[in-house]
Amino acid sequence: MVAIDLGSNSLRGVEWDCATSTPIARFEKVIRTAEGLTEKGIILPEAIERIVAGIGEMKEVLDFSKGVEGVTTEAIRQAKNRWQVLGEIERRTGIKFKLISPQEEAVYTAIAIFEGLKRCGIETQHFLAIDVGGGSTEFILNSKGKVVSRSYRLGIVTLAEKFHTPDRMEFYLKRYRKPIRSFLETIYMTYKKPKIMVGTGGTPTTIGALKLGMTAKNYNPEQVNGISIGKEELEYWHRKLLGMEIKKREELVGIGRGDLIGAGILILREALKGAGFDRLVVSDDGVREGVAIVKCREKKKKNFR
Repeated sequence: MVAIDLGSNSLRGVEWDCATSTPIARFEKVIRTAEGLTEKGIILPEAIERIVAGIGEMKEVLDFSKGVEGVTTEAIRQAKNRWQVLGEIERRTGIKFKLISPQEEAVYTAIAIFEGLKRCGIETQHFLAIDVGGGSTEFILNSKGKVVSRSYRLGIVTLAEKFHTPDRMEFYLKRYRKPIRSFLETIYMTYKKPKIMVGTGGTPTTIGALKLGMTAKNYNPEQVNGISIGKEELEYWHRKLLGMEIKKREELVGIGRGDLIGAGILILREALKGAGFDRLVVSDDGVREGVAIVKCREKKKKNFR
């Protein structure tokens, strides 16, 4: 089956083998769904065109014949024209996207991270994850299958569009310190502080790839999964990337990410401080893999009835 995550910055799809619970093929494209959302409050026509074109490209890479499950998240949740947008996408592509809640998004992400880390030999049912998206950032605690999460309307696209310099971004991020720490302290008292913090989303996976000497062109998710990144490495790549011209930066991080990667690193750095961690483990697996895993499980249950 194919699972699709229409995010606030990226369109991500995976063709999943239900029998082995492993990916067959993946697709990802930056489509900046949330571009202009902060100012206009709607998904712009240009973004819709990029989404439709991206789905067309995805159909050339993934096999849609065995079923497709599409979900969408924060940018569409915020948009005043959300239902018109989803209707137009369905009319033009045949894909009906389900608008999921932040809690549903967190559950899918937690399931995917757990299974992905297990494939890397990291077996833990107790971890804190941060999912840095285009329109929001989620903190997700997984404790033996119990998922507790909090979503903040703080994404790399919206942050970069609102504040154009690192200094202004850092100043703005300070207002989130108290509520984030308060939430995390509460869940630590209830479930204990995990030993592992996991980062998922385009920013941690990009930094993980750069650490391994990869660029956007030769990115390999299976090699990036499970790699560890320290706060000093985030500082290093923030200075290095922002010291480059945008064209050179995009050669490393990918087209459409060059002006956003700085914002993503600042969010990650602030998250590490607030959570009380010095390092995080990278997971390329996220919502799309979680959707695929859950749908395969549901299909398996039906077959045994």
